[in-house]
Amino acid sequence: MATKYSIRVAEEKDAGDILRLIKELAEFEKMADEVKIGTEELAENISSWFHCLLLEYRPSADMPTEIVGYAVWNYCYGTWCGRQAYMEDLYISPAHRGQGGGLSMMQSIAKICHKEGSTRLRWAVLGWNQLAKKLYSKINSENTSETLGEEMLHLEGENFERLAQSTPTIPFVSNLCIDQEKT
Repeated sequence: MATKYSIRVAEEKDAGDILRLIKELAEFEKMADEVKIGTEELAENISSWFHCLLLEYRPSADMPTEIVGYAVWNYCYGTWCGRQAYMEDLYISPAHRGQGGGLSMMQSIAKICHKEGSTRLRWAVLGWNQLAKKLYSKINSENTSETLGEEMLHLEGENFERLAQSTPTIPFVSNLCIDQEKT
């Protein structure tokens, strides 16, 4: 990658650019209507709920820097392997693809996560995204949907709300700050 590119950690002030790129990614993935988050929520949650690296491009010393890519990840725990990281997004604007930005972002995330004690980095990719799959193959990632038969699931919207509001059939006893029904 030419020195016109650099990678840095995102800050609250970058939330508007991150949202712009999130919307670009959603458009690329044919899911533009799915973006529900706003700039304020992103700014509030950078570093506390998620981590983010930015790919910047500066065509020349007398030109301003432009944010042309981002990667978002968070830490979670795997019962078989302990600490791990989950990468939610890796996106490079189309005009800046093929310059090594995706690989450099993956390398940077891996270095950070490894230093933080993660033993694994996980992510999902859309089956039709051949360019991304080529990158992931290049770094020797394993497609666990093929090797382990894993399928990724999620709940959101009304279904998530309904489950969160439902009462467990077995009493939940905890000191967590949640509403509990007395039995």
